[in-house]
Amino acid sequence: MNKPLMYSAFLGFLVVLLVLIALGFRFNKTEEEKQVAFSATNLAEAFTVSENGTIAYLTHGGGKSTLHFYNPNSNLTDPKLTFSSEITDLTFSQDGSKLAYVSVEEMTNKKQRSIVRLYDLNSKKDTQLFSDPRIVREVAFSPDAHTLFFLGGSSFTHYSPITGDRPHDYDLYQYTIQTKKLRQVTHQKAYEMDSLVVSGDGKSVYVEMSEEANTPEEIFAAKQRIFRLPLDNPEQKEKIPVPSAQGDIYDFAIAPSEQTFIYQSTHGEKNGVYNYELFRFNKSTGMNEVLTHLYEYAEHPVISAGGKKIYFMVDKQFARKYREYHLYVMHSDGSKVREITLPAVTYK
Repeated sequence: MNKPLMYSAFLGFLVVLLVLIALGFRFNKTEEEKQVAFSATNLAEAFTVSENGTIAYLTHGGGKSTLHFYNPNSNLTDPKLTFSSEITDLTFSQDGSKLAYVSVEEMTNKKQRSIVRLYDLNSKKDTQLFSDPRIVREVAFSPDAHTLFFLGGSSFTHYSPITGDRPHDYDLYQYTIQTKKLRQVTHQKAYEMDSLVVSGDGKSVYVEMSEEANTPEEIFAAKQRIFRLPLDNPEQKEKIPVPSAQGDIYDFAIAPSEQTFIYQSTHGEKNGVYNYELFRFNKSTGMNEVLTHLYEYAEHPVISAGGKKIYFMVDKQFARKYREYHLYVMHSDGSKVREITLPAVTYK
């Protein structure tokens, strides 16, 4: 083999190795880390907010997850549901009358299955919609609440010898509640899909996924970005042109106008650990700016129905052994940031 060819092969191997190492750091968890994945405050990461301001959130203790409802305007604190399995995601219907959520159960053969359930806040009835061998990461209602969309990973294996078992081969699926029919919408087998948002007209969805890459150089340079997938032609995805984003985009939310995107990305570092802040991008004007200046790990933005408030979670012990989640809210321009004190949460 000549020297230029050997050099190209070595460079390609090195780039792929670095990408796999990065994926390992982001996705790999030891069994011990899985046991302490919930917050030192006993507050879990997942939450959602209804159109009338009701907050659905999770606490963890004694090996159980408890789902709570709280509305600071009406002093609603009931009901609550307790589960022996981990709840990984939850979402309200547009009118706030229904809550869909995902639990993950460990099987006897060391595999997992996802169970998607529906809770009716009016009738207080909790029903199982379906179980699925895929790892369901995100769920979202259609505007009329007749359909649930979700992101499912069909494989649960090693990325490489240096990473642990992680779900991948993600695609978009939809479940029609009345007919109980499940349909696969995309066939991309993406290594990662996240932050599922359904458009206001129900004709498209937005997801976070990696840019397309074919060569080792492209793989190394590829970033996590926001894409719009039209449901009538989901393979014709459109990348949202966030111009100033230097790092990857992770969690995101979209304002009702679908012109403003609130997303999480890195912004500087403190004591050798990256800070993760929330940014705001306006698709119409192209303006991109930092919204939070907490110098911590701000994540999981949720925009209120009127678009005037942004709720988000902060992990005050990011990159340490124990998590410490706190729920915050701020105005849509990033002003008046404050923490929300939640019932049943143990603050230290």
